[in-house]
Amino acid sequence: MTRDEFLNDIIDACAFYHWEITGAYKHYQIIAVTSSFVQISVIHFDSKEQWAEVLDFENNEKLIDNMLDRL
Repeated sequence: MTRDEFLNDIIDACAFYHWEITGAYKHYQIIAVTSSFVQISVIHFDSKEQWAEVLDFENNEKLIDNMLDRL
């Protein structure tokens, strides 16, 4: 499994969690991956609100933990 495939698995798991547990639809898309950062777009829909944002993460040893905390 490549790092990109692993990142995709993480955002798929986060989307599944939000849909099954909170009832919110979240669509995640990896915008960019470089040696220094990872950029992900988030589109959120639920019964009360809709919003979109772009999140930046440092591409270091804490990347996965930071992604799980914020996504």
